Amino acid sequence: MRQYFQSLKLSETVEKSKVFGWTRKNEISNGRWVMMGLLVGLMTEYATGVSFIDQLKLMGSYMGLLDLD
Repeated sequence: MRQYFQSLKLSETVEKSKVFGWTRKNEISNGRWVMMGLLVGLMTEYATGVSFIDQLKLMGSYMGLLDLD
């Protein structure tokens, strides 16, 4: 019984120490960053009148990734 609980504790420690990969903490953090980015994009669209897709195109153009003529 003691070995079972030690293995449970070890697996919990390993799961908490993961930095990369599909962990619950990473997924929650990723989701929050995505929501923040969408909020900023929508607020910018509201303030400037430029659609979200056009904002992405302009950003790509400014960074030299796209050639918009």
